Amino acid sequence: MQSKIIFLTGASSGVGQYTAEYLAQQGHRVYGTSRKASFGHTVQKFPSGGQLSLIPLDVCDAASITTAVDYIWQKEGRIDVLINNAGNGIAGPLEACSMEDIRFQMETNFFGALAVTRAVLPLMRDQQAGRIINLSSLAAQIPIPYQSLYSASKAALEIAMQALAMETHSFGIHTVCIELGDTQTGFTAHRRFAAPSSALSAYQPRFQYSIAKMEQDEQTGPTPLYAAKAIARLVERRHPPALCCCGAFAKAVYLLRKLLPLRWSNAIIARLYNPLSSRKRG
Repeated sequence: MQSKIIFLTGASSGVGQYTAEYLAQQGHRVYGTSRKASFGHTVQKFPSGGQLSLIPLDVCDAASITTAVDYIWQKEGRIDVLINNAGNGIAGPLEACSMEDIRFQMETNFFGALAVTRAVLPLMRDQQAGRIINLSSLAAQIPIPYQSLYSASKAALEIAMQALAMETHSFGIHTVCIELGDTQTGFTAHRRFAAPSSALSAYQPRFQYSIAKMEQDEQTGPTPLYAAKAIARLVERRHPPALCCCGAFAKAVYLLRKLLPLRWSNAIIARLYNPLSSRKRG
């Protein structure tokens, strides 16, 4: 295995932290990012020869992105792999989500990932080689009620990255989106909710039921290490796929989504996350 220079956003917790540590243990030089980190202070070295450095980055701040990319370039002279992992989630009925909520969701999950990607592309073009791995979600393929913004942000990211793969193929740059299913991380505890309002109240108690179901599935899902190993395989794979799922359950759900008529699959999702109650007839 050849050691690679890896730039990984959102490495302070969850899948990002596990992935950064696992890749460093495999012998890679990993630059993970956190908004609370500082340059030159957090460095771990492993018996494999790998190294993990934590550097500051806010994917919503253009100057922060430039500084981080320049720092790695000055240290290493190349960036072999970018892993876009930083993200967040907002839950709530679409009617109850403010425009501020909508912009906040897209800012990190979509615009932030594109901004970091655009910053490393000139370097990878000059190298005539590079790999961009994007952490997506089954929610990009499966519209989950009360998480419409999260689903939309990941779906947008997937489409943009598939187009980018075609644009950069001649430069030796491979672009991958890996869809994760429910995973045991702090994402559950840090989920942001639409502000209380009359619109939000109108959707109770189905909204509460849906959130409880999501949280239960997340906390009984596989550990982040499972995802980290899947991402590590994409780092090493010679010809990675443009889109893949992590885990047998995720693959089964993805396949059913493709095989069943849209109306049927949406009805199944609604039964799971938004059970029907009696409606007033007028």
